[in-house]
Amino acid sequence: MAVASNLLSILVLVSSFLIGIIVFYMMSSLTKDEKWIHIKEIVSQLIDIVIFIWIGKILLNLFTFVNDPVAVLAYPSSKDAFYIAIVLFTILLYYKNRERKSI
Repeated sequence: MAVASNLLSILVLVSSFLIGIIVFYMMSSLTKDEKWIHIKEIVSQLIDIVIFIWIGKILLNLFTFVNDPVAVLAYPSSKDAFYIAIVLFTILLYYKNRERKSI
């Protein structure tokens, strides 16, 4: 029963994200190419934040990760891992913004 509950919550998150992308695509006044660029950038940033949360979990539990990596990555993250992810994500956005201005 718990597995079905988890799958249902994942299904709700994925479907709401897809509905958001479809609504953006239909209602935006940008050109088709610009819409796809924006959608790709948002998906890329979502993947980046998930990877940074994993990095935060690994940094907080480094010794456990060395001994048993699955034990660290399989369980939910803490608020501290999320804070580390936000800091890393902010640094990444600053770097991307600086690179765009230099071009």
